Amino acid sequence: MRRPRLPREQLVTQLGPDIAVRTGLFDDPRQPLSPTDPQPAKRRLYAIAADILERQDSMALGEHAAIWTQTLVWWPSPRSAPPVRDVQSLSAYQLAAAGLDRREIGDVLGLAADTLRHRADRTTRRDRPSVERGEELAVLGAHEDQGRALRRLIGTLEDDDPPLPRVYHLGDDEPPFTHFNPHIRLLDGAWRQRSDAEGFRQRAEAALVRARRP
Repeated sequence: MRRPRLPREQLVTQLGPDIAVRTGLFDDPRQPLSPTDPQPAKRRLYAIAADILERQDSMALGEHAAIWTQTLVWWPSPRSAPPVRDVQSLSAYQLAAAGLDRREIGDVLGLAADTLRHRADRTTRRDRPSVERGEELAVLGAHEDQGRALRRLIGTLEDDDPPLPRVYHLGDDEPPFTHFNPHIRLLDGAWRQRSDAEGFRQRAEAALVRARRP
């Protein structure tokens, strides 16, 4: 499918706080949008985000999916390389569940054991990989192929919790990590992943296969 183009018309919007998004995809930080951004394209995108913010609580799942199938492509990511702490954490948790200790997990993933230690401070914990972080992601039912926050139990995917992505004013509480709308199509450019992300998954899977052998 062809990459969608951001509408050219300048949508009128009142100036307001910067708008951020939680996409629901692993290792997927996005830049907040400002109504005074010097780039016209980002100002147009801000107007779209402001409209989403006003209407997202009343959107049907299909409308939400249609909007975000395109908007995920347009919403800018930081210029730096994407993080890999989510995939590292989930891989570490899977290895820990198989009985490996932190040093052995570090050896498998090529990380220092201290990198994976638990951190009591919530802000720090979110910024670093850990077994505990991986357990939190696993409880959410992480989809192995897409890295989405999906419900584990059949029948609870489309429940009362609002689906992700979800926008919010920068400075407000970040939306909870509920579930990624499964009707969204991930087009080219919708989700940046670091080139070595798959390597962490593969090393963990190979170690799990070895651990299962008699």
